[in-house]
Amino acid sequence: MMASFIFANFLRGLVRASVMSARLHAVKALGALTWWTVVIFGFLTALLQLGVAVTIINNLILGLIAMLALAGGLAFGLGGRDVAGDLVRHLRDEMGRH
Repeated sequence: MMASFIFANFLRGLVRASVMSARLHAVKALGALTWWTVVIFGFLTALLQLGVAVTIINNLILGLIAMLALAGGLAFGLGGRDVAGDLVRHLRDEMGRH
């Protein structure tokens, strides 16, 4: 757990610095999201190492990863359909030139 706190603090600082240098908004929110994500996964990993409810935690982690994959796929597929088409068109044009 201590390693996850140290790593979470490092990543929070890294994310905040990156977001500020990119001049984006929500610096604190993205830093907090990063910190909580690392700490929660560190906590779940610590529970796994202690042998506490291994099956439940494995299913929970698998469910979280599947949820993120589905959310990303749906968001890109539905919301970024035009952008994806533009990217493919741009790549096809670039490949045709070389």
